[in-house]
Amino acid sequence: MRALDADLVCLQEYTSTPAGAAALFDALRPLRAGRRWQAFNALGNVMLSRYPLVERSARTLRSRVSQRAHAIARIDLPDSIAPVDPVAVCTHLQSGGGVANAGFRQRHSETILRDVEKQLRRSGVAVPLIVMGDLNAVDGTVPHLLSRSPDISFVPALADARPLHNAVGPERYTWRDDAQRYAPGVLDYILFSESAFTVRNAFVLNTASLEDTALLAFGLRRGDSLRDARRGLHDHLPIVVDLEAVGALLRTP
Repeated sequence: MRALDADLVCLQEYTSTPAGAAALFDALRPLRAGRRWQAFNALGNVMLSRYPLVERSARTLRSRVSQRAHAIARIDLPDSIAPVDPVAVCTHLQSGGGVANAGFRQRHSETILRDVEKQLRRSGVAVPLIVMGDLNAVDGTVPHLLSRSPDISFVPALADARPLHNAVGPERYTWRDDAQRYAPGVLDYILFSESAFTVRNAFVLNTASLEDTALLAFGLRRGDSLRDARRGLHDHLPIVVDLEAVGALLRTP
């Protein structure tokens, strides 16, 4: 976290309270002028921000296979950074193959879009959207969040930054475990309103393949992004996307 220096973070399967998560980040990456990290969670999905998190909402969905949740909040950014405060979503969709798991992923994705739609309709305008998390696209298909129903008019179209390992590639996978039979895959995403943001940089951090000079420059260790460096287990790798706001307020027809 010190090396990545993020403004907005989404963690999954993090069991601490929001206060505990904020305190951890206050210790890892203290902010200036007495400011504190903001945190909001929903069933292990923790959104952390340098800036105030307002208009918060959360939902937990249940099915016969599992339960999943998402946290939604508007990021109160300074006007010098963005003309309109974006809405962010931190989520973790259902894992695994099969009809039941895939169906739950689709239902959860549609629920996220409809919850965002309700929030934006209350304000009367469509604003930029950022969706982050482990979307568990285990079958290699594009996440359902990249498509939407025609009646969801307040939610802007989303794009995928398609980050490469350490910004140079050629690898794109975000999950890998050589101890299992599954091939490495792109499970984790940062999606954004393509009409509201320009991607300035995007990468999947894989410290195992970084050059020694880069590790030294950023104070990283070879195994930092691995789950178990001794055994060579990767698990999920961090995704980083630098977004720059462009244009004015997004309005629907």
